[in-house]
Amino acid sequence: MIVVALALAAAAGGTRAAGPEVALITPADGATVVTSAVLGSGPTLGWRVAWGDAPAGPPVVTTIRVATDPGLTQNAAENTFSCGARSAGCPTHFRPNRVYAGRYYWRVSLSGAVNATSPTWSFVGVRQDAGAGPDRVEPRVRALAGVAQRGQTAFFSARSADDRGTVRLRATLRRDGHELARATAPFRAVTWARPQMLFSNRTLPRGLAPGAYRLCVTAWDRAGNSARGCAPYRLR
Repeated sequence: MIVVALALAAAAGGTRAAGPEVALITPADGATVVTSAVLGSGPTLGWRVAWGDAPAGPPVVTTIRVATDPGLTQNAAENTFSCGARSAGCPTHFRPNRVYAGRYYWRVSLSGAVNATSPTWSFVGVRQDAGAGPDRVEPRVRALAGVAQRGQTAFFSARSADDRGTVRLRATLRRDGHELARATAPFRAVTWARPQMLFSNRTLPRGLAPGAYRLCVTAWDRAGNSARGCAPYRLR
């Protein structure tokens, strides 16, 4: 009986569903790439997804993370995209609006209906306009009006852009001068055409009064330049 059980277990293991795999393609691991603030964009990051036995349709989030250390924690920037598994609309490349100088590390991961993470690769960025001088240009930011339900997590959105391509954001929800909720985001590649979304650090208290509030979003670039924009926000 023990031999039969082991044989059945081995057979089951041999037919186990194959999970998805993510393979990086370009730039090649360790490659040198040229970027320019004049061009306003970094290298195209490309990858391939082998879906395996993953079913078609369920939502999957693709996350591209770039940082200055192999652990992907220092000066990190993330971009995320949502699609249905196996959909032709799932991204396989991304061109950050960012200038890279020095060595960077990157990887691509899938989460949601399926989960997979690529190996971590690196590239060395060389600035074409290295003599452009210090960055004294403030980023652009515009908070977007919104609405949230008391007792739930709120999401705040804003448009932002910067001449060097990346900013970090902080959103605050206020009324009568008091901060009631906050949301923060690490450095990320931004473009004005693509609104950025931030989620409140806690659920909104049910005891808050419904009505008009004020959302303010501050953007900082890597040189410390900052800008702030505000918009009306309502609680129901």
